[in-house]
Amino acid sequence: MASIRLVNIAKRYGSKTALDNIAFEVRDKEFFVIAGPPGAGATTTLRIIAGLERPDAGEVYIGDQLVNDVEPKDRDVSMVFENLALYPNKNGYDNIAFPLRQRKVPVEEIRSRVIEVARMLKIENLLDRYPRTYSGGELQRVAVARAIVRRPKVYLLDQPLANLDALIRANMRAELKRLVREIGQTIIYTTHDQIEAVSMGDRIAVINAGRIRQLDTSDGVYGRPKDKFVASFIGSPRMNLIGCTYEVKDDRALLNSDSFSLDVTSLKDHIGRNAKDSELILGIRPEDIRTELTQKSMEAFQATVYVAEPMGSRTLISAQLGKEKDVIRTMVPGGTTVKPGDKVWLEFDRNKIHIFDKKTEEAIV
Repeated sequence: MASIRLVNIAKRYGSKTALDNIAFEVRDKEFFVIAGPPGAGATTTLRIIAGLERPDAGEVYIGDQLVNDVEPKDRDVSMVFENLALYPNKNGYDNIAFPLRQRKVPVEEIRSRVIEVARMLKIENLLDRYPRTYSGGELQRVAVARAIVRRPKVYLLDQPLANLDALIRANMRAELKRLVREIGQTIIYTTHDQIEAVSMGDRIAVINAGRIRQLDTSDGVYGRPKDKFVASFIGSPRMNLIGCTYEVKDDRALLNSDSFSLDVTSLKDHIGRNAKDSELILGIRPEDIRTELTQKSMEAFQATVYVAEPMGSRTLISAQLGKEKDVIRTMVPGGTTVKPGDKVWLEFDRNKIHIFDKKTEEAIV
């Protein structure tokens, strides 16, 4: 059994807190993603699991075994680093075979396992070549092959696609998802890219400033973010976050900004129970805003197009709200003719709004 359990892990580097009481469990054979911005603590978490760093507090379990004092070589984990670190003086075959030779695996078994993994990753043509002749995607495949040829209990992949261009990166995401199904082992994968996170992981731990902000499925972190950070980090384009004041007037509950007033009477009881005060943040994703060139609803409010970015099947519009020139992002079908200075009418899907407490930044709706 190759489950991973972290119990109240803390790590400091001088005055900097890298990990602050991290706790989670990765299930056996799960593809688990840790996603966050640079410096959030994801790589440090992997290095502690691998044994390359020691926690200042807390416990690490692989299966049922406490491994805090177990050497990295005895933890039966394999790690792929962001910089790939292939040996430049060894060809593809020898790079992949290296960890097996270190463990004195018989020569014929080495050959069998290298050929098997090369076929799995479609890199048979790279076995006789050297890393200097590889493309970015080929380097990535050989590095992954070297990690999986060992057949460890756990694979740790630290931002393995970070240095690839967009097209190769998209292709490698698909390849890795296929590979995960084939090898059927426990995998922990870190990334700064929220698209990778939501498209690949069985579950996602969103991390920031050394703390797990939310651990959930892709649908959960996208559709039910627990705080403002998760809401802004997950999703492309990013969620709009607009400061509002909450008031109840003549039995109606309203969220008022400088540019609009949104009726949230259906949420009045919920907001009343959970809001700390009247200063709130309204969240709405660009795809959840109805955008028209003329007013078609009394609930719609006007904004001025600041910039339009065609994206093929749809166009991303950034529009200015009111006197404060706050910018809100929204989507219209591709081919819609809009230009800076045009007026548009916006209406929020009230079933898709998110409301956060301004002080705590925690979700209340």
